[in-house]
Amino acid sequence: MPRFAHLIFDLDGTLVDTKADLAAATNYMLQKLGLPLLSVAQIESFIGLGARVLIERALGQERAHLVADGFALFMDYYNAHLLDQTNYLADGNQTAAADLDGATTVPSWFYLSAIDVGRDRPVAVIAALGDSITDGDQTQPEPVDQNARYTNFLAEYILLSNSL
Repeated sequence: MPRFAHLIFDLDGTLVDTKADLAAATNYMLQKLGLPLLSVAQIESFIGLGARVLIERALGQERAHLVADGFALFMDYYNAHLLDQTNYLADGNQTAAADLDGATTVPSWFYLSAIDVGRDRPVAVIAALGDSITDGDQTQPEPVDQNARYTNFLAEYILLSNSL
């Protein structure tokens, strides 16, 4: 039996659009700190690399001393209001649909129910899904052709540890 048989998700907007939730939590945090609110577009430009970085970007370098308090406020609000936005469920492939005719509203977030990996023999699989993190967007520093994506480091670790 292999040591690793994991599934890694990158839910940065690839599978779920949480922009409105992140904007609401960010503006709640700013309001509680007595700071001006930001537009959804401004907050969207700060999204990437996690909630703490979002808070750092929203507060700016001149308010770096507020990051810990801001992060706590943000997370409290975000966790309490995670499902405030309406979600829709529709039959079939709706990727190109302009409208979701016949869709029902649901108070839940749906992700993937399965991933089918076709192989001719049983093997352990790690599936990394997503775009920005998976493809190495915003890796620091941003090396080109240096195999610096987290998936590269994960593969190297697994190969060196002989885990699969």
